[in-house]
Amino acid sequence: MWYVMQVQTGNEGMIIKLCEQVINTEKYERIFLPKCVTLKKRCGEWKELIQTLFPGYIFIDTDENRITDIIRACYAIPEVTKVLRSAENFTPIHELEQTYLREMMDDEDIVRPSVGYQVGERIEILSGPLRYGHAKICYVDRHKRVAEIEVELFGRYTKAKVALEVIGKTTEENLREEKLKQEQQRDITKQQEQQQFQKTMESWKAGDTVRITSGTFEGMEGTFVSVDIKRQEVKAKIRLFERETEVVLGVGEVVVVGGWK
Repeated sequence: MWYVMQVQTGNEGMIIKLCEQVINTEKYERIFLPKCVTLKKRCGEWKELIQTLFPGYIFIDTDENRITDIIRACYAIPEVTKVLRSAENFTPIHELEQTYLREMMDDEDIVRPSVGYQVGERIEILSGPLRYGHAKICYVDRHKRVAEIEVELFGRYTKAKVALEVIGKTTEENLREEKLKQEQQRDITKQQEQQQFQKTMESWKAGDTVRITSGTFEGMEGTFVSVDIKRQEVKAKIRLFERETEVVLGVGEVVVVGGWK
């Protein structure tokens, strides 16, 4: 669950480091700052800059059993104002809000630029995080390549500015053709990735040494048992509580580090 902490605007990065120093690492999964790319024209060229998406707020991934201890620890940081709450309880953001924020951000918690066309009086997004439709586009400045959006967050609609390049005007017919081309390209890319994935999985042999790279068992090593290509799941055996235990992992959570010994 994601809890939101209100902090001194402009020092969000420094405050995250302070929080990481005073909070026991067992009390949270991570503390992070949603960011976004903005485009600035300098010396005739467009440059990408990283800025804070919601100035004055940082996010903590934890649960209701640990959030109170986190708040107590943060009393030592004057720049921390409060944790957003509902009535008497500290409340995480809604599950749907967390889902669409996760979809909009990449693995570095950054909202990357979107690309779209102007079709009549509306802006049609073709690529980038805004294509998911989770944010309402309130205003577009084509010259500055920026869009002001509204997202439902903290129990209300919150405004933010993100990069949006409107590459031109088009018709409904041309837009349909462009979307069809993109869908076909995505299908081709997906098929190529699936073929590469299957080729990689087929090279793994039972008994190979594997290392878990993320998730609950991150850092542990074990032995490869089998793979379900359709479900993209890997079975491996690891040592837990002094005995060998079979676990199921996502294919992205494990790598082979050595052949069978």
